[in-house]
Amino acid sequence: MIKKASLAVVSLLCIYSCRNAPVNKIVQHKLQFTDTLKIKAESIFRIYMSKIPAANGRDSLLLLLDRNASLLYKIDTATHLLGIDTLPERVTDGLIAFTFYKGKYHMLYENLLKIFPDGDFGINPKQYSFSTSNGDAYHSAISEFKIDINGSFLIYCIPKLNIGEVTGRTQYFSSKIVHRGIIKEGKVLIETQPLEDITFPERYRKFYYNDLYPVFCSLGEDIVAYTVQYCDSIALISGGKKEYFKIPKQFSVAAASAPEACVQSKTESSAYFATHSANGKLLKYKQKILLFQVIGADQYYDEQSGMINDLLSREKRIVIFNIDKKQFEQTAYELPKHCNPIKSFVFNGKVYLLSTDDTRKTILVTAFQL
Repeated sequence: MIKKASLAVVSLLCIYSCRNAPVNKIVQHKLQFTDTLKIKAESIFRIYMSKIPAANGRDSLLLLLDRNASLLYKIDTATHLLGIDTLPERVTDGLIAFTFYKGKYHMLYENLLKIFPDGDFGINPKQYSFSTSNGDAYHSAISEFKIDINGSFLIYCIPKLNIGEVTGRTQYFSSKIVHRGIIKEGKVLIETQPLEDITFPERYRKFYYNDLYPVFCSLGEDIVAYTVQYCDSIALISGGKKEYFKIPKQFSVAAASAPEACVQSKTESSAYFATHSANGKLLKYKQKILLFQVIGADQYYDEQSGMINDLLSREKRIVIFNIDKKQFEQTAYELPKHCNPIKSFVFNGKVYLLSTDDTRKTILVTAFQL
């Protein structure tokens, strides 16, 4: 049972769940990879990324590897991996996400934002906090954390409710989960405003769906695309207008609600999630929206390999939405089996994936173009 919605990012491994058509019945293209970097790491889920914007349009990429000695890496335009700093534990402890904006590192924690100047994590940072008087928690869990040109950003505002109970579930899925945070100089509290147009489906209030977060991405100032894990469409919001676009039938992730046993049993819940498919992430790439989907496995526990079908071991794909034509393409792109779609990002005209090898001790940073 989920008694509290302010969960750690790692808990997101257990929220993907919609049944889909078998992968071998769908036409999929192989991706052509152009660059691959390797990093020794303990866990792919403890890596965060951001970008350093450049005047010439050739940005540099930052990777923060959070382990015993947290290292900040920089990938330059020649795809060279450079270790540029070691971060103290007080900076990375409890970190949810970070971004680089106007020469400063913006480090996001639950209900707190710390801002450090470039190259100096030893000083006391500027601190801004969210109002928690109503028990809400703030996270940037499965969508990109970035600061817009007006100093605002999108973030999840998670109400403290028990969605395992009917009353809590109805209230939670009636809430406006995605908010816009606004940083103002001279104020210690971050102003937050709910995005009224990003909502959960009505059926979430009536039946049990363990889907805590809408999946969204920003397409520009005040333009947002979003969906949810168990949805067969995406929505585009611009100027207060919302349009829905249906995902092609062959990429359907429609599923029945989770059985009541999933509410009380972690094993039943994990098994259900492993054997269903879901929308995982949205990214804007050129004039396209990339919809990352995670494919449900045939069984939760693979007796032949002795492995549990967790997120890394499952098949994934990308479905393409053309922004100019406002329609989905009819083919998909197959992703590396051991990638984590939540950690994907766009950088200098390429899409980057973070994946791991069979040992799960080496992180592969792989780039491709569509």
